[in-house]
Amino acid sequence: MAAEDGVISPRAMLLLHERWFVSDAGMSTRWSHALDPATLVTVGAALLVVLPAILLWRQMGRTPFVPGPLALGATTDQLQVVYGWLPLLLAVHTAIPLLVSGVQNHLLVPNLVMERGTGVLVGLAEVAVGLLLFYGLFSRYAALGLVGIWMVGVILFGPVLLLEQTIYLGIAAFFWIAGRGPIAIDRMFGEWARPRREWLPHAVSALRVATGFSIVWLALTEKLLNLPLALAFLDAYPFANFLPALGLAVSDATFVRIAGGIELTAGLLLMVGAFPRLTILLLWLPFNLTLTAFGWRELVGHLPIYATIGAVLLWGRGGPEDIRAFESGLMPRRTAPIDPETQ
Repeated sequence: MAAEDGVISPRAMLLLHERWFVSDAGMSTRWSHALDPATLVTVGAALLVVLPAILLWRQMGRTPFVPGPLALGATTDQLQVVYGWLPLLLAVHTAIPLLVSGVQNHLLVPNLVMERGTGVLVGLAEVAVGLLLFYGLFSRYAALGLVGIWMVGVILFGPVLLLEQTIYLGIAAFFWIAGRGPIAIDRMFGEWARPRREWLPHAVSALRVATGFSIVWLALTEKLLNLPLALAFLDAYPFANFLPALGLAVSDATFVRIAGGIELTAGLLLMVGAFPRLTILLLWLPFNLTLTAFGWRELVGHLPIYATIGAVLLWGRGGPEDIRAFESGLMPRRTAPIDPETQ
């Protein structure tokens, strides 16, 4: 995927991350634009959706519009098995982009390109953390290492760009709380395999909130408060604004605000946890619309988000049955003693 004048081949286009595909040189986030009328209208429109949704969610007693596995006929034992696989799936989806970033001198994502010397050291750390998560070896140390890599990124690139990647902090929190589950080398070490029971109900919630914050922050820093960057992206890839093709005379600037407003609304809904499954399903199509058309970079970069989407879709509001099944799935109990003579 060659780059010309800071623009990466359109085969790698991604809707959420403009900085992955166009240079942001001279186009930093304009915080003074937060009080612009157009920005205030977009934020107000998002809040007009989010606030009633919160009230409706509470009034309904957190009854979901989209049923979960148990309501669809799954048994508690079956749900327990699926939850047992959840840490493995999240680990694999996190390890792959860490390994790719590590060998390419990228800090977590393609737009955070490190100098060669720094990149060697941080890249080795990314590879090490990725492998530890993949094999499930000292997973909680790996979670701390992931937080450390993120903090190094804050030092190297500043907080604005790293706050776009808070999803990795949510992943670290998940593994610190839940561990790596039964399908891991850590299982041999007893204590390393055990989830932190008192915090377990918050493991998926931490993942959901951190991902929602990433989406909210991207809506602000790459669209609503950085219109030149978003317009440069549309100038490079004009087909991204598909509304005129549908007969809607929508300018690029208006399209950016619409897209930013949708991202802001979805991110806020994920953060507050109102109708989480419905929010995920509504995000699924626009989020994946270009996946098959634009290649591997988009797929690899989004793997942690795909795993998070799956976890939130499964977990929903995280009722008592889910918590019990999650705990049992992470540390399944043997129902009969081992007979040494049969081993």
